Amino acid sequence: MVKRFIFFAGFATLFLCALNAQDLFLSSVEQQAIVDKTPLWNPDRGFHLESIYQVTDTPDYIVNPYGRGAGQGQVGTEVYPAGFMDTRNADFQSTGDSITITQLYIYLTAFWDSPAISQNGLNNIQLLFDGLREKKVKAILRFAYSRDNGAIGNGHSGQNPSSSRILQHLEQLKPLIQNNMDVVSVVEAGLIGTWGEWTPGTDNNNTIAKTLFNYLPSDYGMVVRYNSIKDGLKSVLTTEQLTRVGFANDYFTTGMKNCGSSDYCMNDASYNRVKDESFTFYMRGEIPYNEGPPWGFDILMDPNTVLKVLKDHHYTALDITQNFKDNISYWKTVKVWPDRLRANHIFFDEAYFQDENGKTVFRSFYQFVRDHLGYRLNVNNISALKAENGRLVYDLKLTNTGFATVHNPKAVYLVLIDDSNGQIAKEIELTDVNPKNWQPFAKGNPNALLTHTIAGSIPVELTGTYSVGLRIADKNESIKNDPAYHIKMTTDNGLVTHWKDKTFTKMVNILGKVAF
Repeated sequence: MVKRFIFFAGFATLFLCALNAQDLFLSSVEQQAIVDKTPLWNPDRGFHLESIYQVTDTPDYIVNPYGRGAGQGQVGTEVYPAGFMDTRNADFQSTGDSITITQLYIYLTAFWDSPAISQNGLNNIQLLFDGLREKKVKAILRFAYSRDNGAIGNGHSGQNPSSSRILQHLEQLKPLIQNNMDVVSVVEAGLIGTWGEWTPGTDNNNTIAKTLFNYLPSDYGMVVRYNSIKDGLKSVLTTEQLTRVGFANDYFTTGMKNCGSSDYCMNDASYNRVKDESFTFYMRGEIPYNEGPPWGFDILMDPNTVLKVLKDHHYTALDITQNFKDNISYWKTVKVWPDRLRANHIFFDEAYFQDENGKTVFRSFYQFVRDHLGYRLNVNNISALKAENGRLVYDLKLTNTGFATVHNPKAVYLVLIDDSNGQIAKEIELTDVNPKNWQPFAKGNPNALLTHTIAGSIPVELTGTYSVGLRIADKNESIKNDPAYHIKMTTDNGLVTHWKDKTFTKMVNILGKVAF
């Protein structure tokens, strides 16, 4: 009896010590400050803004129907370029967050009952694409007709043009879409239903979606609102095309409200389907507005659950505008550290949490999500570069600690920079390397971070010392030599530096030096 008492007393002591240790740890977390992290400017991924415009027949006049002064049947007073990137970055405190994408709504409301979009209207749409280039950003592109506030010239919020009218307009939009895909990250099905969400629909929905999809270049994707929409497209798209049809989750709530109607319920059949299929397509989301019922969302989501969804569904982009006052602002106060991520099986590079002195620090949840949406590419210290018999031998090891892979066609070049004059001496395209294959993990094994290898040997016919690196550029001719659209690898672990040529046309991820 005495021995049993001693055993239980010892156990109680250990238990209390564990509790005290946990209390001390939590107390330590509370005392630590969040340390800011400088984000990378990378294309086709990350937090996104909203840019909403209604095209008019007046030259150089594009108005935000929801902008300042909108309401009671009045269109807002924000006229482009007001309401665009600078305005929204200021509104949502994201000027320093390297926002490279915006969800661009283009409302064709003024032409809903017209056989054709006027030339002034088409010119105004081109102005918006030109604005994207000016700001070095890309669009999540959605065309729509119907708005929710009895839009002028649109009858009522549920009214849509006939499918034949939409197809007429699409034919006019075709050259605009195809000539501006360099500044489009993904196209949303749009066009049908209030806000272009396909509810209510028109006849021949699938024909409209197929027509739009077939305008897209190979390897680009389209996103739709619901699983049911994608299922309908099985009759008009090929199996390969369907792998490029992703989702726009306009009700990202981690299943906490109205689950099953427009959000994914955690771990139900629909959730698991997206979990299984999202390796190959673009996934983006937005949290509903922080307003009342029935569709507002004023609940703070559990950050750990948010991380699970972002990883499970391979999110590339997430809106910060609609729920800015609640969840987005809250995320800026939530602390993230390595052990918290390990406990939730979330990938990261240890150096992400180190300051310039190598000390482990806390980041905010906002920063971590901002930096890990889409891809985040790291070089491992086991990578090797060497000269051998007049050849460059390279064996590069990469990891992707982001939530998703690289989307849209990218070209990878091996670059040698002459250290004596700071100029590119040789650049070779690695045609057998496709960044879209750089998945963070393999299907069926979500807790094992993949390592990707780029290896080979090339003749160089050079003498001297050269910096060697990778240039990962957009394949579109118009921007392939614009560093703003090059992919930047992380520099956190000190194994990569970023180099730009003197003409600012190329950005190279420098991985080491080799003497020939």
